Amino acid sequence: MARLLIADDSAAISQLLQRYFTRHGYEAATVPDGEAALALLRRGEVPDLVMADVTMPRLGGGELLRAMRADSRLRGVPVVLMSGADLQEESARAYGDYQAWMQKPFDLQQMLATVQRVLAART
Repeated sequence: MARLLIADDSAAISQLLQRYFTRHGYEAATVPDGEAALALLRRGEVPDLVMADVTMPRLGGGELLRAMRADSRLRGVPVVLMSGADLQEESARAYGDYQAWMQKPFDLQQMLATVQRVLAART
């Protein structure tokens, strides 16, 4: 069972994604921001994939991605960035190497297909 970490400051989105992915056979944990995600990751709770909102308080998804890529233990964890802001994917490339980009609002089936594709590419 693949483990996902969902970092989003919207409790509604986090809960929706957690329920959806759990129903589809994933283990999904949520955190309210990138700082909480990074703390969890640094404690050794490394998931198979991180989904992170670009715009969050304390530490956004882009900054989380940078911190992960700078840490040799976290560098290989795939990241799906999400954004409801009017941010183009090309602009988000400045954050570093992520595996997929999802613009909010997103279709849940498309999100599932994206996660499946990213995880399949890892093996």
